[in-house]
Amino acid sequence: MVADEAPGSRDTCEMILAKLNFAVAPVESVERALQVMSTLRPEVVVAKVRDASRLHDQTDVPVIEVTEALNDPNLLVDEIRRVLRARFAS
Repeated sequence: MVADEAPGSRDTCEMILAKLNFAVAPVESVERALQVMSTLRPEVVVAKVRDASRLHDQTDVPVIEVTEALNDPNLLVDEIRRVLRARFAS
C-alpha cells in the first residue's frame, strides 16, 4: 500500500512498484489507509515520514518511511524487498 496525499508522488511510487510486479493499493491519506487496511491486508505500507508514526501506532503492518535517502526508486525497492523478506522469514 502507498499512502501519500500528493497525487504525483503517489502515482510515481505506484508506477515504479507495479512495473516490478508488486501489487499496489494507492490511498490518498493515512486516514484512508487505516480504513482499508483490514480489508486489503497489505504486506507493507510505504508512507512519508510525517505520516508513518500514525501508522506505526495503529497497525502491526510494517511501515517503510520514505526519507530523502529513499527518494531513489532503487533504494526504496531494496528496502521494500528487505522488509518483506524479514516479515516472511519470521
